[in-house]
Amino acid sequence: MVEDKTFVCFGCGCMNIGFLYENLNGCSMSNECCCCLHECCFLLSRDYLLCCEKDKGDHIRVGCGCDSLTLKKPVICFKQQCHVLCLVCGCSAVPDEDVPCIFACCTFVCSTISCNVICQNCLTFDEIKQ
Repeated sequence: MVEDKTFVCFGCGCMNIGFLYENLNGCSMSNECCCCLHECCFLLSRDYLLCCEKDKGDHIRVGCGCDSLTLKKPVICFKQQCHVLCLVCGCSAVPDEDVPCIFACCTFVCSTISCNVICQNCLTFDEIKQ
């Protein structure tokens, strides 16, 4: 995932901003609100967003290559993630694995994952999850 190779730069609760350190090509976006999911992707290394590739819990998916709309079983109030070149942003009404609850400023990160407090400098999202 893109998030795993992203250094956390700023974070305030369930909103965060980070920077990629490799694969700086293209842009992508994912917006989820209750039962609606809209995805758009202009990355060279990603598969097309097609109608026949539904995830478990998805009811209907309409996709046309780089854009898709999905009606799915609600699992979150809202979540938004975007990636443009090296900038990665995310926010979520309920923090999850993709958008964890963190507090960070200038790459110094404080986070609570599974009741373990993390306070370190220059962490990636993958290191926060571990």
